Amino acid sequence: MAACEDTPPNDYTPENVIEAVLIVGQPIEGIKVYISQPVTDTFWYENSIVKNADVKIIGDGKMLQLSYRDAKPGGEYFYSDTTYKVQPNTQYSIEVNVGGKRFTGETKTPSQIAWVKHIRDTVHFPKDTIKLESPDSLRIEWTPTPGVSEAYLASALCLDTLEYGKYFTPPTDEKNRRITATNNEADPRYNETARYGYVVGTKVPFFWYAYKWYGLHEYSMYAPDINYLNWMKLTRVFGSNPQYDPNQGSIYVETESGRRKAFGVFGSASVIRKKVFLVKNQP
Repeated sequence: MAACEDTPPNDYTPENVIEAVLIVGQPIEGIKVYISQPVTDTFWYENSIVKNADVKIIGDGKMLQLSYRDAKPGGEYFYSDTTYKVQPNTQYSIEVNVGGKRFTGETKTPSQIAWVKHIRDTVHFPKDTIKLESPDSLRIEWTPTPGVSEAYLASALCLDTLEYGKYFTPPTDEKNRRITATNNEADPRYNETARYGYVVGTKVPFFWYAYKWYGLHEYSMYAPDINYLNWMKLTRVFGSNPQYDPNQGSIYVETESGRRKAFGVFGSASVIRKKVFLVKNQP
């Protein structure tokens, strides 16, 4: 029992978090190792980054030793031979040794996804989003992808939240701005430049709510393995404040009494991308 004038308890055991996703056809990079911090201390992101872990990726008949480098945001582990690309339909495992603990995980990469029909290079945001004529958006379609068991992931990323007119011919000085329909400052992800969606099937109407800004965007469709899909559902896709459940994670810590679930993800995906310019619905 604690009283209001008691010293706050600070008995805290830090936990490691592994965040690793392999993208088919790309080099191995962007792998993160973190250490949690007690809520009784001031949180500093830099203090959560682990820079001295031993990280290996095993698969495709190889054992790949990763190196650490400082990067923005935070640091990352990567494989220095960038000529090696992640293979489709291949079983990979990860091994992370840090702080006297050994963490492991496994993933099988999906096949490479491909567009059947993609968004036009230039899209005009409708002047009236309440009274839209049918169809009210563009339709996109992609190939069914072996290795995807449940759903696909879509994202719309604004590549330049500041500039707008410089992408025209001839260029102008006009600046970018937010789309008022999605202008909710109470949203904890208000300043994030990407929005993600969960898509069942291989064709879907592209929806206007995906955009937060006008201007230059990159639209991506991911074919995820179940590990990456679960991670995104737990941390990004469903709700503004999702709750992470370690039982749905894909990282294990090996102990003397056996293996148990740990925090983090080791997953994979293939991805296709398309750059799109969103024209303002009014000056």
